[in-house]
Amino acid sequence: MGQVELEQLSEHVFRISVPTRTIPPLNQTNTYVIKAGQSAYVVDCGGAEMDVIAQVASLFASLGIKQVIGYVATHYHPDHTVGIPLLRQFFEAPVYVHPFDQANAAKEMHVDSAHLQAPASVLTIASVSLRVMHQPGHTHGHLHIQVDPDDLLMVGDHMAGEGTVWIGPPDGHMRDYYEALKKIAASSATFALPGHGAPIASPQTASAALLQHRLDREAQIRQLLTTRPHTLNEIVTALYADRNLGSALRFAKRTTQAHLTHLIDNGYVGRRCLAPDFKMVYYHL
Repeated sequence: MGQVELEQLSEHVFRISVPTRTIPPLNQTNTYVIKAGQSAYVVDCGGAEMDVIAQVASLFASLGIKQVIGYVATHYHPDHTVGIPLLRQFFEAPVYVHPFDQANAAKEMHVDSAHLQAPASVLTIASVSLRVMHQPGHTHGHLHIQVDPDDLLMVGDHMAGEGTVWIGPPDGHMRDYYEALKKIAASSATFALPGHGAPIASPQTASAALLQHRLDREAQIRQLLTTRPHTLNEIVTALYADRNLGSALRFAKRTTQAHLTHLIDNGYVGRRCLAPDFKMVYYHL
């Protein structure tokens, strides 16, 4: 699938870009290594081929890592977890997943959920601390990880190095995602480290822009629904009329569904089934 790539981000944090089966046009997931001395924590690993994971393990050795203390998954999705069991064949260590994501993570990693542990709120390695924060939005058990003293914030799939991320049922909830973006905006982090793509400078500004983009999308949906009731497919077609979504269509639908749920929860939109075909339509209140 390609070569892994290594980048040092700070004194203790390294980013390894790992070829991964994920949402096109993306083709990689970031594995983050937090290192002190000969020990390290590892955050996420999505590579599904042993030859790719062997490259990752070789990079660990080149960094002088002899022990992995633990693996942390920001969330359960396979492009963030399937490589962890393979990497554990080189460096055995506990795997930490938020309890809300453990059952699904166990399925993706083909392990018994009893082998997964809930992370402590703070994980330490020498003078480095990893503050593990539950931040649902993309999934119910999604995590953010603040690395101090390096002042870097790992944000999983709540931000991307380029473009936006998808949020949708059954795991994602837009209200939770908005809260996650607000927490990033209020953080002291100098860079946000996303699950895919390059580090994000000025994460406070970038997260505020993402929040505004989502609020603008909801305003667009509300305006559309003032004309007449629409089905989900009609709404998606109108929102993305200028784009060929291709394989990303299903994620656009799920994100739009999350927006509609949020608008319903806040009393802006209603829904009903219309005879004779009983299609679900959404309408402005």
